[in-house]
Amino acid sequence: MTDKHPDAPVPEKGNPIRPPLEGQDSGSLIVKSSLRAWEANDVDTLNSLLTNDFTFSGPVPQPLNKVEFIGFMQAVLAVYPNFAFNERSITEQGDLISVTFCITGTHTGTLSLPGLPSIPATGEVVASPIEVQHFRVSGGKIMAVVAELVPQGVIPKLLTQLGVRE
Repeated sequence: MTDKHPDAPVPEKGNPIRPPLEGQDSGSLIVKSSLRAWEANDVDTLNSLLTNDFTFSGPVPQPLNKVEFIGFMQAVLAVYPNFAFNERSITEQGDLISVTFCITGTHTGTLSLPGLPSIPATGEVVASPIEVQHFRVSGGKIMAVVAELVPQGVIPKLLTQLGVRE
């Protein structure tokens, strides 16, 4: 069961993905591109898909801006180099794109974040429960991502190991 983030936009159920308009990218294609960029550690592509005032909130102690989010991606990929989102569904409603996925990865790197203890590689293969993130897209770029809090998700698990979350 997921706890919805209080600011999470909630889409109407059953709204299918609409095809992109000719000459324009649909929000869902932009979001898919951002997920592939994350998995490939493609900083340039991810940077180009996010607005300058981008925010990410949900399983992190406080919202992250664009620079912090990209740094967060790099830290996660240093720990889980084979990190994958494994999307289950994508729905699009206006500028809101919701993605349901199951994160997988193998903990093969040491997690080192400033001011927090390091977590050495465990070799543990992780698979999160089903998670949902809501992306707000405007002008061909992602403005915000709100991740619903899943207590046993990959990111909360890492934060618990670091002592940031209980």
